[in-house]
Amino acid sequence: MNSFNKILCDFRECFNNFHIWIIIPFYDIKARYRRTVIGPFWLTLGTATTILGMGAVWGSIFGVSLQEFLPYVAAGMVIWTFISSILNESCYVFTSQRSIIHNVKVSFFIHIMNMISRNIIIMFHNFFVIIAVFVICRHPLNLEFLWVFPGFILLILNSFWVGIFIGIVATRYRDIAAVITNISTLIMIATPIMWQADRLQGNRKIIATLNPFAHMISIIRDPLLGQSPSLESYFIIIGILVIGLLLSLWLYKKFVHRIVFWI
Repeated sequence: MNSFNKILCDFRECFNNFHIWIIIPFYDIKARYRRTVIGPFWLTLGTATTILGMGAVWGSIFGVSLQEFLPYVAAGMVIWTFISSILNESCYVFTSQRSIIHNVKVSFFIHIMNMISRNIIIMFHNFFVIIAVFVICRHPLNLEFLWVFPGFILLILNSFWVGIFIGIVATRYRDIAAVITNISTLIMIATPIMWQADRLQGNRKIIATLNPFAHMISIIRDPLLGQSPSLESYFIIIGILVIGLLLSLWLYKKFVHRIVFWI
């Protein structure tokens, strides 16, 4: 079987067994919060606390009213939490499944989808925070909200290739996990989550323009805030998706057989 057919077979096996990466993440989250009072909603409570704290502090620093700033921070923070979790958990997506990989022959894509599905469930929990903030701040929704769905699909597709790429590289070079952990905070500060990109002046706008994470957040947050996402952001994210998929699948084709020896 050539490498291209191997990739197609792994894709087919992954999606033929979709029930695995839909059911197992529910049990993973449930097991993590077993014997707690509110269960997985501790995740939601933690996100809500962070959003309220950052919204109050940064809103006062920038002189923006909470009614305007809190929905902006809430939407951005929930999306960023998903993105940062994907980046960090991708480092361990194979090593954390060492016993399964050594004993059961399944498509490596299933492990990627398990990780993504688990974080999607957590993000849906956190969406309750966005709903609560929008209700409290009386922030209206309009038909622009429908743009959330293509943005969400692009987010998931990009998460898939990121999981493959980082998963393979971090399994071979364990220092990658520490690198990503250390730069995640820097990326968050450089991304318009706690600050608004339209407040940047002159050449400083390049911080948001060249930041792919800013565009990824924008295509979901803007519709939530009642604005049309920019075509520039879509072109950038689609371009990253195509390049990322080609690069990650090439890496997968070249090194998939070595993963079992690296973990």
